[in-house]
Amino acid sequence: MLAIKHGAINLGQGFPNFDGPDFVKEAAIQAINAGKNQYARGYEFCEYLIREVGVVVIPPSVFYLDLEEGKKLVGFTFCKDEDTLRAAVERMKTKLRKK
Repeated sequence: MLAIKHGAINLGQGFPNFDGPDFVKEAAIQAINAGKNQYARGYEFCEYLIREVGVVVIPPSVFYLDLEEGKKLVGFTFCKDEDTLRAAVERMKTKLRKK
């Protein structure tokens, strides 16, 4: 994964340590086979944050039908502990300062 490769702090989705229900897995398989997806547009900035800053975020297109409305935003999942959030904020303060 890109986050692991770059040692990024993942503020994106959480990952449970148990398998999902069979009916959910089957529905996912059917949706994939039918070509239904939620592939995120506008992911370039999110990839930049992983590679250059070491922080994983959610692309804005998952929140907006019109990508232009959210193109200057990113999403965070705040189900992280306080130390993880503080470390991510410090990385962003350090690496995203205007020069």
